[in-house]
Amino acid sequence: MSREIVIGFFATLLMLVTAILFNHVDEQASILEISSIVGVSFVLFIACVATYHWYQVKIVSFKDFITKIEHSVDRLLDKQRFIDQEILNIIEREADIIWVITTKLGTELGDKEMEQSVENNLKNSKEYIYFLPHQDNHHYSSIIERNLSRFKDLDLFKKYGSQISFIRLPAETHFLLEEVVIYNPLKDEDEGSETKGLNGFTYYEASDDSDEQLLRGKMKSRKYHMKIEGDMLAFLRDRLLAYLKSVGLHNSVQRILSDYSASLNQVQLQYLAGIINEKKITDQKAHEIFLDSLSENPQSKGVSKSIRTILSRHVEVT
Repeated sequence: MSREIVIGFFATLLMLVTAILFNHVDEQASILEISSIVGVSFVLFIACVATYHWYQVKIVSFKDFITKIEHSVDRLLDKQRFIDQEILNIIEREADIIWVITTKLGTELGDKEMEQSVENNLKNSKEYIYFLPHQDNHHYSSIIERNLSRFKDLDLFKKYGSQISFIRLPAETHFLLEEVVIYNPLKDEDEGSETKGLNGFTYYEASDDSDEQLLRGKMKSRKYHMKIEGDMLAFLRDRLLAYLKSVGLHNSVQRILSDYSASLNQVQLQYLAGIINEKKITDQKAHEIFLDSLSENPQSKGVSKSIRTILSRHVEVT
């Protein structure tokens, strides 16, 4: 709608309002009263035109802002390194440990190809740690709880659950990306090899034509792996590693008590209660006695392997 049409509309409206007001004014009204009516109508007219002008300026500014954002994203995408699925498969084969920082835990759900990939990694004795939003982080809590329940129903979790850990990040954690995957977090980046050493990626999945257009044909697939590297990746890894060391054993013991307590005797439960607040398992002799008791006791023999796997990452190496 052009500016001239809008101002004409407001002018017509002003005349109608003025006529209505005059119709209700006594014929003996003074010049001052009549002038007041005209003045009020004129002020309303000016206010309407000014509001329209302000709105138009804001719309132009917003469009300007969106254009700048699009240009910034274009420049960012031009600078970022993208990895295709073939290279990613090699990186996964080289990795021993895989960390997934996720706000939804939904990548493996409903995607048979991804689910099969995770199951193959677990079958090859790889360890997965999923860093999830805290239960009190209400922005993500409903979807993460629903997906966590669905994840635990997957065949891969039923088969290899002892190789999968879920770590809740602090409630005040801010997630800038929906999902980040870190391969070989205990290693450093290998400048001589693209597939070995520390690697990190965030996943981008196009959802409509505008997304496809934004990527301007950089990828053939609708799923893209954008590489995270350098100081950003090292900083993220170091923060997560420090947090994992502070809560990892506590989290693992809680999981054992939750999932397997019915299969454990009183002595075994007492041992777990004694290490739950430790950072590492330092008394290796006592730990071996505990593990042997799991294998020897018919009641706990069936869960012995799972408990051994869950606790193995927390044993202090001497």
